[in-house]
Amino acid sequence: MRFRSLIVCAAVLTAAGCNNTPTTPSGSGTRTSATLVFAGTIAPGETPVHSFGLPGALPLHMNFGSLTNSAGLPLGTPLTLRFGILAANGIDCNQLSAVTGPAALQSQINVSASGGTYCVSLLDTGALPGTSNYAIRVTEGTPTFTTEAGTLDYSSSVEPGGFTARSLDATAGGTVTVFVDAFAPASVPSLGVGIGFQRNDGSGCELSVAATATRGSQFSGPVDAGRYCVKVFDLGTLTGTTTFSLRIVHP
Repeated sequence: MRFRSLIVCAAVLTAAGCNNTPTTPSGSGTRTSATLVFAGTIAPGETPVHSFGLPGALPLHMNFGSLTNSAGLPLGTPLTLRFGILAANGIDCNQLSAVTGPAALQSQINVSASGGTYCVSLLDTGALPGTSNYAIRVTEGTPTFTTEAGTLDYSSSVEPGGFTARSLDATAGGTVTVFVDAFAPASVPSLGVGIGFQRNDGSGCELSVAATATRGSQFSGPVDAGRYCVKVFDLGTLTGTTTFSLRIVHP
């Protein structure tokens, strides 16, 4: 079954269902980069389509960045990410490029495009176990940041059934590594910790990779330059407030 989700993002405006984060201030006359996030659900056999407008010639970097189950845990199921031109009927996506694989934080399709209306879609390869949550990220241009590579300290707390997240900027392609230094009380054996990217309003954290983290553990994920987030969440075992302390090393 096919269905359509039609979303067109303006150059410096945020529209429902997409994230637009210019790296130059609105009104400056020049936009060097913007990030669009399209999120929704996909069931076996479905092909969600999202469209977006490109105001001028820019490189495009696209990745099928997140696929999670109803509990919010990442799935390794491969799907086909497709990039194309929106058909005249406003529904279909005429494919220009495609790649099949699991969700990842690094771009999977990289092209140079002129101004126009384009589209991205996901295609079930037949391996999807059931209705799942997905997120696609489209980066127009090349993000630049004033921050530098380094280490962030992240200490907070998480409640039963809840999560907390913080954002970080990767100034260049590389690896984000999360060190789980401590959490309490001692009766808590593990926490869920993942790396992903945020939605259009800066909320949540669409996970690409996650781990069942114990004290002293660490895990990593490869990223492109861009904005990401680290999420700490209950695996369904917490009975009270749990405090934690992490270190996040980013490029």
